[in-house]
Formats: sequence, structure tokens, C-alpha cells
Amino acid sequence: MKNHVLSAYVRHQAGLVRRVEAEYCPRFDLNLTMSELDSKRILDVAPSARVREAPNAVDLETFPLPDPESERSNSVTFVGPTYLFANGDAVEHLLSDIWPRVRRLNPDATLTLIGRNAPGEQGSFAAVPGVEPLGRVEDVRPHLGTTGCSVIPIRVGGGTRIKILESWALGRAVVTTTLGCEGLDVTDGVNALVRDDPKQFAAAVAGVLDDADLRGRLGREGRATVEAKYSWTQVGASVRQRYSDLIESRAAS
Repeated sequence: MKNHVLSAYVRHQAGLVRRVEAEYCPRFDLNLTMSELDSKRILDVAPSARVREAPNAVDLETFPLPDPESERSNSVTFVGPTYLFANGDAVEHLLSDIWPRVRRLNPDATLTLIGRNAPGEQGSFAAVPGVEPLGRVEDVRPHLGTTGCSVIPIRVGGGTRIKILESWALGRAVVTTTLGCEGLDVTDGVNALVRDDPKQFAAAVAGVLDDADLRGRLGREGRATVEAKYSWTQVGASVRQRYSDLIESRAAS
């Protein structure tokens, strides 16, 4: 059932944020956003603002490609603390609407949930067949880096998802919703599978688990995307250039 009070509250807060953006963004010499979509949203409310992109990025030295022999081909992984509403909603949607369908298609499939949970949640998650909630882990790489499929069934919220960038950096196949990959350079069928219907999402996950060639291709394309656009080296150089341009323009004026 839709929570009308929560919806009204969120709309009210969004309106406040838009008013703040409209007033203050034009006052700054430079506004940095995470994506072109975020830039467009600022310019919609503050057309005179100077906006440039500085996307989230991954340190590829910290996230090297894992040993291919370590892959758990029937493993699915979701990363994100469920105390954040978008992640909590995604896990609820995953367990109720998607995971049972995946298990019917692949009874050997397992789901690992990584991220801090509210008290009592882990017990309810663990009661679902094939699900292992790990809670908060010190290092996500040993778990995410060996999974057969990284899933991002996000339905609410905004911004770019670092969990996709980390999955790509580790060469993992990604299945996501349209909102889950918002603002990132995703091409459906190339570096990720994008499905919004839960039945289609489940079929995509099962298809990835069953097809080693598909997993490998999605993982390679994802890694290539990070190397080209979302590495610390690439993004850092771009941001430094933005700052240099800004300093030079201020000095000239």
C-alpha cells in the first residue's frame, strides 16, 4: 500500500532542495555533479549556474580483476545497507518479487546480501531459501569479486550507484533496473542487462548464471567502461583540469 504521508513528505523535501539549488547554485563559480543527468536537473532550476560533471569513480589498483577460477557461477550478490530506504526497498523487492522466480529457474542459485541491516532483519533474510545475509563486511571484494551476478533492483532514489562501478571494476556481470543505473554509461545487453519488470529481471539473472559466455562478456565490457570513464585516473585528471580552468579564469578577471 502506498504511504501517502511519506510521499507528501518526500515531495515537500524535494521542493525545498530545488529552491535552495535555484538560489545558491548560480552564486558559485563552479558546481560539480555526478552525471550529465544531475547537471540537467540543476540547470532546469538554475539556468545560469555553471555546471560540470565529476562522476563517481573507482581505484582500479584497489579493485583489480580477480582470478577467473574463483568465480561462483551460481552466486548472486546485492551490496547496500538496508537502513537506507532505497536499498531496503530494493532488498524487499528482490526477496519477494524476484528471488523466488530465480530459484524456480535455477534451484542451485544462492543470494548473498552485503551491508549493515537493522536489528532483526538478518534473521528474516536468512529464512528465505538460498539467501545468506552477511551484514557489514570489512572488504567487499572477496564476495563481490567472485559472484556470478551483481544485482541492483533499485526502484527509488537518485544519484549514481558505486556498487555498479565496483562490480564493473571486478569484471562482474550486472543486472539492474533503469533507475539503478541512472546517470551511468550503461548500454543494455553490452555492459549490463537492464530490466524493470520483476519477471524479466529474474529471467535475466538466471540467464547470466546459466551462460558463462554472457557473464564473461558483460564483465569485460563493464571493466572496459570503468577503465575508459570511471577510474580515479580518468576522473581525477578531468577534475584537476576543471579547477585549473577556474583558477585561470579568476586570475584573468
